[in-house]
Amino acid sequence: GGVSHVLLDKTDPDLPPDFEKELSTLFPVAFENTRFALLQVEGAAAPASALPEALIRLSPPGTPPSQFLSLYATGVWAIEPGVDPADLPTPPDPTPQGAPSPTPSHLALARPHRANAGPQEIALAPAPYNAAWVVVPENWHPDWTASDETGRPVPVCRALGAYLAAPLTHPGASITFRFRPPAWYPLAIGLSLLAWIGTAGLFLFLIVRNQPLEKREAAEPQPHP
Repeated sequence: GGVSHVLLDKTDPDLPPDFEKELSTLFPVAFENTRFALLQVEGAAAPASALPEALIRLSPPGTPPSQFLSLYATGVWAIEPGVDPADLPTPPDPTPQGAPSPTPSHLALARPHRANAGPQEIALAPAPYNAAWVVVPENWHPDWTASDETGRPVPVCRALGAYLAAPLTHPGASITFRFRPPAWYPLAIGLSLLAWIGTAGLFLFLIVRNQPLEKREAAEPQPHP
């Protein structure tokens, strides 16, 4: 999964002590003080994972989520390529005969996320040479694009039905994901802003127009019953 840490608020009165103790036994404590505890989820995909070809299963569109989870329980990552598999880059050579079983590798960011161009860009460090895919636990969307360090575009696929995934163009490639909203997106924001400004202006006009009328009605003598 994509959760790298779990934060426990010890001051939360709704947190059962038994539940806190159980979580502490499942996940090692990375940091703790009198107010909260930070638990580390070992094997998490955050911020990214590099996967060898042996751990990848290409799935057709419309594959049910239950199948994704069943494969993931066995260590296999199901990926919907979204393109013709023949158009995918050729993966690195498979694991040699007699070599240890391949496992996912933790992949760091190329630079701290705060130093990226923004939350719409995720730059990854170079992947291990035995990796064929990279997976980022970020929600997949058709407006995500990806490229390697040379600028060559690569298809953005969907891993486990939800995450960003991209094939490596060559061993040790460094992949960067970028989110580019459609051209109509700024126009939609502008129209929404104009609508809010127009609505606020209309309310202000009605308030100013009705204020003198209210004052006149208050000054007029009221008839006695």
